[in-house]
Amino acid sequence: MVTFCPFNAARGWYVIRKNSAKKVTDGGINLTDKAIAEAEAAIQLGLVLNAGPARLMNDGSEWPMTAKAGDLVVIEPRGGKKVEFGEGDDKLVYWFFSDNDILGVVTEECMPKPA
Repeated sequence: MVTFCPFNAARGWYVIRKNSAKKVTDGGINLTDKAIAEAEAAIQLGLVLNAGPARLMNDGSEWPMTAKAGDLVVIEPRGGKKVEFGEGDDKLVYWFFSDNDILGVVTEECMPKPA
């Protein structure tokens, strides 16, 4: 399911919602801001909210985008440009990644099955 996205991605770019890190452990321990930041930096999965048009090559041809809106993708963990709106619990965080930062699309066969 794709959530609301207030952006249209530019040519060769994606708007992605990264999976978020836990702020509290399963045992109820609150993590420090540093621990949360380190966990956020290591996250490598994201949901494509919006995919821009195909990349334009030097010869004028178009290179098709790797993913489409709704795809779960493996992303370069240190890549992307972060954009934040709001504060506290109302804060929305979006990431812009270029097509080069998409390492792969998670196929349905790789998705965890509900128990």
